[in-house]
Amino acid sequence: MHSDFDIIRRTIQYLDSQNNASPRVANVAGAIGRSPDQCKEIFSRWSGISPDLFLSHLACPPFKQAIARRKLIAEPKDIISLLRFRQINNMKVMLKVRKSHHSDRIQNLQYGFHETLFGRCLLGVSNHKLCWLSFTERNDEDSLNSLRAQWPNATLSSETIHTQQFANLMTHDAATQTNGLLVLQLYGTAFQLQVWRQLAGIPNGMFTTYGQVAKRLGKPQAARAVGNAIGVNPIAYFIPCHRVIRDTGEIGGYRWSTEIKRALLAREHAKHIAE
Repeated sequence: MHSDFDIIRRTIQYLDSQNNASPRVANVAGAIGRSPDQCKEIFSRWSGISPDLFLSHLACPPFKQAIARRKLIAEPKDIISLLRFRQINNMKVMLKVRKSHHSDRIQNLQYGFHETLFGRCLLGVSNHKLCWLSFTERNDEDSLNSLRAQWPNATLSSETIHTQQFANLMTHDAATQTNGLLVLQLYGTAFQLQVWRQLAGIPNGMFTTYGQVAKRLGKPQAARAVGNAIGVNPIAYFIPCHRVIRDTGEIGGYRWSTEIKRALLAREHAKHIAE
């Protein structure tokens, strides 16, 4: 049985094989082996908006037009502080410089695999703080190996009770269902932490570019270095690296797959416009 996100992914794959900026639900349904009514129900349930509006954003992301018109782009005045991030999301972001793998402060790490709105994810928690979130693109063991590589000196144990509350937020957008303040703990170099702080400041429904992040850091020539730092962001989704695109308006790469990035952005932008 396919999950809703499996259908979203197959829809993206079909759209990529076509050259149609205005696809019809009936055509998509026939291509992926579902009825139009089934597709409409899934699109609406998954995105929270009308199926036609969501499909239009999925087929023709508005990034190039937005850059040209200076809309949806997070300008300096739009970037929120970590305090505001905490107020909006009921999450505190903690940033600590990590000098090397041999200076790990994390000794015990509890992890859990969860089915979420965006597919299967691996979450890692230490002392009740989320320090890892990745999308499981291939298999569970590959995801675990990536987690082990991030924290080679930590003792890992499978305990979903510690990761469930974070996973819940990815399943139902259920910020109101959390009990108390949740904490995101990021360790990285000083430069990586600067970049990740910028990511946390991008409002939901908006985006920025690699070049703009570099400029805000006072390093306009460092767009490539910014991209590298974004590429190793250890907490996907909550630290929204998917909201950074290329200066040309192209979606750019994503550590876990461009399909996931595209789905995330389409859902956020369409809901933002609908509101």
